[in-house]
Amino acid sequence: MIRSMTGFGRATFEDNSRSFIVEIKTVNHRYCDINIRMPKSLISLEDKIRATIQEKIHRGKVDVFITLNTYDKKDVRTIFNESLADSYLGCLKEIKEKYNVKDDISVSLIAKFPDVITLQQNEDDMEELWNSLSIPLKESIGLLVTMREKEGLKLQENIIEKCNRIKSIVDKIEERAALVPVNYKEKLTSRIKELFQPIFTNRIAKIHKNSLSATEEAIFFEVF
Repeated sequence: MIRSMTGFGRATFEDNSRSFIVEIKTVNHRYCDINIRMPKSLISLEDKIRATIQEKIHRGKVDVFITLNTYDKKDVRTIFNESLADSYLGCLKEIKEKYNVKDDISVSLIAKFPDVITLQQNEDDMEELWNSLSIPLKESIGLLVTMREKEGLKLQENIIEKCNRIKSIVDKIEERAALVPVNYKEKLTSRIKELFQPIFTNRIAKIHKNSLSATEEAIFFEVF
């Protein structure tokens, strides 16, 4: 089956904790050139993504866009840097005593200082991520291949139509081919007569009337 080199596929998948959007587009290219744009958290899955694409797409420039939205924040935890908070608090107390300023030290004030409270991303279960991602990935690839096949069918019909037109023209040429030499000979003979008859007519006028018989003269003019 003929397949077009251009196509597009888009699919989504959503569960209770996250959603994936996968978009794939292809254009003409001599080789299979795959470019993937995705969150850093999915980098370890790149080889699997490429292998899945190459199972169905063997040629073309392939651009893949993967979007990940996380709803469940259980994968993020807060970390309290106690030693850093103690250091900040000690500095504030020292400032208070040295400059005799009002004591307005509060929890919210300490928490605002850099790196006292930080967020840490828990490591994802990559196998679980792949199980979720592979669903829209394979679906988008399937949609893209279907589109390429439809475009390829249109190209095939167009090529067949043009080939049939060419064949029809060739058939007409073949029908007339045998007549070409005959027509060319007739035109060439006619042209030669037009060019040379005045010359020979002048020469005949100079020949004595008795030099050629009436029959010979008739034969001569029949040829030229």
